[in-house]
Amino acid sequence: MDNPNQISEIINIITGSKGNLSKESNKSCEDKIKKYYRSDVEYKHFFVYIPSSNNSREKLIALYKVHRGFTWQDRDLVHDVWFNEDSRKAIIDVTQTAKRGLWFWFNHSIRLLIRLDFSYDTDGKYVIRKQEVFVHQEEIAGAFVPFLAPKLILLYKWFLTWIIVLVGMFYGLIDRT
Repeated sequence: MDNPNQISEIINIITGSKGNLSKESNKSCEDKIKKYYRSDVEYKHFFVYIPSSNNSREKLIALYKVHRGFTWQDRDLVHDVWFNEDSRKAIIDVTQTAKRGLWFWFNHSIRLLIRLDFSYDTDGKYVIRKQEVFVHQEEIAGAFVPFLAPKLILLYKWFLTWIIVLVGMFYGLIDRT
């Protein structure tokens, strides 16, 4: 791409969602991935990791084929895109909404932060060298067990935080004497 500020135009490629790409063939999507990603791309996600290698882009294409086949409906809402020209890094704040798996009647939204590292291609255009996807555990768990799992994880975090805070306060009392 000529300018990384064009990221919102290819967000469906970056997130691997159907979105506007649902009418396109898999071949067309493969061509776009080959256009915007380096052949030795590194991909880190909560569930999967593709290390940088000579054929990592082909592995990413295979991963996206399964992901797009698993998703019945996808919508992406881009909240913000930050790009630093000096470091060639971008952060995308996006919400992905999908109907998935066992709970096909239930729309589930997941808020993602996606970090992209860019490099220059041989023709001087920006290509994605590394992609990392960050998401909260309770949002991922909510995709599999809606309503109950996110609340249980938040309860666990709250309980663990208070135990740690109380222990820290106790240590503070001991240090004062």
